[in-house]
Order: sequence, then structure tokens, then C-alpha cells
Amino acid sequence: MDTESDRRVGRGAHGRIDVSVVVPAYNCRASVDRCLTSLLVQRVAKEIVVVDGGSRDGTRELLDLYAACHPRLITVIHDRHPCTPGGARNRGLARATGRYVFFCDAGDRLAPDALAPLVAAADRNGSDVVVGRVSGARDGLRDSADRASLATVYDDLTCFKLFRRAFLERHALRFDETQRTGEDMTFTVHAYCHARVVSVVADHDCYQAEAVGEAPGAESVVPGCAADPLTRLRLVRTPIEVMARHVPPGALRDRLLLRHLRRDVLARLGAPFLAADEADREKIAVEVADICGQWLTPGVRAALDDMDAARLAALDDTARLVRLARVEAAPLRHRLTAVTWRGDDLLVGGHACLAEPAAPAVTGTAPPAPALIASSPGDSAQHEPARCGAAPGGLGGVVGLVLRERLSGEERALPARHAAGSFTIVVDVTALPPGVWDVHVFVECEGVRRPARFGSSRDPGVGVPGPRLMNGVAVAPFLTRSLGHLSIDAGGHAVRVPAAARLTRARRRAGRLLIEGRVRVGEEPAAPAVRHLVWRERGSGQEHRERATAVSPEGFAAETDVPRPGTWDAYLELDLGGPPVRLPVKVAAMDAPARTMRWWQGPMRWTARPYATAVNRRLSLSVRVDTPLTTVKRVIRALRRR
Repeated sequence: MDTESDRRVGRGAHGRIDVSVVVPAYNCRASVDRCLTSLLVQRVAKEIVVVDGGSRDGTRELLDLYAACHPRLITVIHDRHPCTPGGARNRGLARATGRYVFFCDAGDRLAPDALAPLVAAADRNGSDVVVGRVSGARDGLRDSADRASLATVYDDLTCFKLFRRAFLERHALRFDETQRTGEDMTFTVHAYCHARVVSVVADHDCYQAEAVGEAPGAESVVPGCAADPLTRLRLVRTPIEVMARHVPPGALRDRLLLRHLRRDVLARLGAPFLAADEADREKIAVEVADICGQWLTPGVRAALDDMDAARLAALDDTARLVRLARVEAAPLRHRLTAVTWRGDDLLVGGHACLAEPAAPAVTGTAPPAPALIASSPGDSAQHEPARCGAAPGGLGGVVGLVLRERLSGEERALPARHAAGSFTIVVDVTALPPGVWDVHVFVECEGVRRPARFGSSRDPGVGVPGPRLMNGVAVAPFLTRSLGHLSIDAGGHAVRVPAAARLTRARRRAGRLLIEGRVRVGEEPAAPAVRHLVWRERGSGQEHRERATAVSPEGFAAETDVPRPGTWDAYLELDLGGPPVRLPVKVAAMDAPARTMRWWQGPMRWTARPYATAVNRRLSLSVRVDTPLTTVKRVIRALRRR
């Protein structure tokens, strides 16, 4: 029957439909109920067109039940025989009447209220395509944009987007019905290249896919159509050629080619390569070499990472390609065992190893891959490379650490000193520029580095030592709050520097206030790092700064003019290699600030009273100015109290 919700959101105020949702389905009774429910609750004027490809598991009957309950919203098209995903989507597109079309797989679902912001973005910007964020996508969009560039959206080549139907009709955009998988990639590339405006809605997840990254819609429409590596390699040629017809050679084409070669071509030399038999491995390598020979430009080659560059160099050596695939698939096991100071050096101890990956299921008989023996060219006797041979069945390799500065991305590689998987690395922190340096462990095997953040897995009781002052820079190893990874803060950028300033003397000299004290960082004297004495007025926040100087390794002194009337708190400002560090000047319990100072400037009587606050014993200065009138009033009040 027709519900009130159907009548309210089935068509808009002018009787028109905003969105036609096209859903191909085949033998998906277990998931289609959840999919249709997520579509029915969308708060837009909509219609749902489901194309059933001859299901035999009860899907057909369930779809008919939904259509009978929601006749204004759901239309079911029954095919007697299974069709390709492209054919099913084309049939649904031919039946669509909405201003926009959204493609959804029967095994997936939409987030609540996902379509409304997509339609709003399309109406606001005149968009031909609107990309919504896909839940769990490895390269999902994170920033919304009214007008996104082609390079920004090109990582997402699924068809789970909002398309303006008039735009599709104008350019006669349809899915390739001869392809059993990957047809949505060609369709989306074609749409991107023709679209005048592409918008992005990334404020929240819009589409919730069950298996992001595989051929969308293939398994739900056609039985047994999962693509093998060779099929996928042959199919990727079409979207690359479509893109190349519309994008001239240059930086943009290189950026788009990089996406295809990295994710659609060279990725076939990873886990799919291990799972193939020996004969198919040869064919895969030949197919990859042929595609790269046609589309690998110097700009793309320069942007490849170590693994992909190594694969390119080994396309005529299937044995090495297998070893590289094993290196990529191998779990990197690592553990932090010690972090200690030795003089001015930080010693980091740990264990790292590439374990043997699980044997993949192969379709034929492939000979066992040769053992992986890695070497490090140019290793010196002083820094003997550590080899990860402790774990039985490990792949070997050279172990080390990489320190990466969080903002600039600068990297410093550090070799390990000991062998057999366990290592001790000396970090010369005095050579580190100020910044936050994240520690990564790596195992280099077959000329490829496998890095990982270091420190979250560690021996019981392993912590980090306190900070040190190195050449005027505060250096503090720390464990990140979220995951417990090891990092080094040089300059107090992310970690509060444990420093303290104490007043030793306050007196008036030659009409100025002289402040003397001691300052330490941790257990070390830090007077050379002193820069300013800052007086901050408690009520207004106004500041008065005076130069502070070191008079000894621990002692500092500063002279200051008495600031204007108010209550002023004293802070010592230090330069520890990063942002300025401010310390409240404390007054020890056995010490007392200087006596109250009084003096006349013309008819005005000034009073400056240093004191320690009651709670934290911080040094403060109360400054007051009395005119002759206020002095007379004070005397009168005193006489009355008598």
C-alpha cells in the first residue's frame, strides 16, 4: 500500500522527481532489504528503479513485495537472464525520470539523509557530478568543495555518485554492457572529463560500501564475474585511453596516469601475483610491461614509490617479482625494548622483522619462491646493518629507524648496530633541528623499505626518560597520547617542558625594580635560555616586557620600570628552540619578596608591593597611585576607625 511518507517525499512540490536511484540486483536477498530501507528514508523527492537479473534465491519475490507496498516509489524491472552490471544500470537509467540519477549496489546502503546534501550541492553549483564521501574508502575525500578539480576527485572512480540526468543524456553516457567488471570506471572517467562542474560533499559519510576498491556491482549482478588480474589489466586500458583523449600531456595527465598505474596496474603485481600460477605470472608481467611501455611518462616514473619502482625494474624477472610481492605481503613485526639517555645521545632499542607471509591459494603449481637475501650497499664497520633473522621463516633484511619531522616531512635515516633482528640505535639529538620527529622502524629487503610507526608495541615497563637541555634546545622523547608511538620533541612543540623559575631577590635600585632568580629545565640549569621578564596585568591582560639576562648557569636578572597601576603577575620567557616558553616566577616558602616601595612623583604618591599569591606562591606586583585627595580621604578613614 501507499504510505503517507511515500506521498510526501515521492515527488516534489511541482510533481517532479529529484533523484532516480538505480539498483542492479542479482541473488542478493540477504542484503537488498537493508539497501532499500536506506533508500526509502531519504528525505528527497525520489524514485527507486531496481533491475533484477533473474535472481533465484528469493530476491525477485522480495522486490515484488517492496514494489507492492511502495508503488509510488519503487519500480522493479525483471530480466529472465542475468545481465552484466552495465546492462542492468543502463536499463534502470532508461526508465529514470528524475533530475538526477544515483547508482547504488544492492549489497551496499546509503547513510541517513545522504541524498539531500548531494542534491543541494548540485542545485547550488549547477554541478553535473556530485561526489559524496564513501565510508571506509582508503583514499576518501575529506574536504567538501563546490568546484573540485579533476585531480582532486579522480582517485574515486566508482559510479556511486549523483549525476545530472540531462548531462548524461547530452553526452550519451552509458555503461559498457560487454564488460563483466570495471565498467563503472570507464563510465565515471568519461563523466569526469565531460563535466563542467564537479562538487564534493565530504562533511559526513554518504555511501556505505561493503567492499570498497573491488569491482563495484559485479558480484551483485552477474554470477562468477570476479575479475582475475589479467582481466583487470586488460580492462583498465579503456579508462586510461578515455582520459588521455580528453586531458592533454602534462602535469595533470601525469597525476591521473599515476593513479591508474599505481592502483590498477602495478598493484596486480602484489597479492594477485602471488595467488597466480607460474604461467599466469608470466602473462601478468607481460601485460603490465606493455601498459607501462605505453603510458609510463618521466613525470609518472618520478612519482612512484620504492616498491613500484623496483617492480618496474624487475618486469622481466618473475622470480624477483614474487620476492617483491612477498616483501609487500609480509607482516612487519616490531617491538620497542628500551629508550634511555647515554650522555647527550638517546639510545633506542628494539626488534623488527619481516615475517613470512601466509601462503596464498594458487590456481596452479608454482615453484617455491627463492629465499630473500637483502644487503645494504655501503654499510660501514662502524654501523653494521642489522639483519632480521631471528624469526623462523623470516624474510631477512636490513633494519633501521627513520626520523620524520611532522610538519616539514624532512627525514633522517639511522642505521642499526646489532644483528639478529634486535637493534640498538644511537640518536644524536644535538643534530636534530627543532621540531617534532616521529620515529619509524623499517626493514629494507630486495631494495624496498617497509616502514612502520614505532613504539606502540613495547616490552612491559618500557617508558621514556625525562627531557634534556642540549645546546639550549629542550629535547623530550615522548609516547603519543592516542596510540603510544615514539616521537622526539626538540624545542617544546608538542610536550610541556618541565621547567621552573624561582625568585631569589627583589629590590628597588635607582628608581627601577630589580628581579633576580634561578631557572632550571628538569634537573639542568637553564639561565642562558632566558630572554624576557614579562609582567601581565591580571584584569586587562596588558603586558610589560623587559630584557632578562643570565648572570650564572642557573641565575638570571632583570630590571624593570614599575608598570602602570594594577596587579601584575611575573613570568619568565625562555627560548628552548621552539615556541617561547613562559614560566611563572615562584616564591619559595622561606623567601619573601622585597618590602613595599613608596615614592613621590610630583603630587602623586606611588606604591609598589611585591608579594606571593596565596595559592601557588607566584610573584605578583601590586602598583597603586595616590593623589593628594585620595591621601586625605585615607587619613580621614583611619581617624574615624579610631
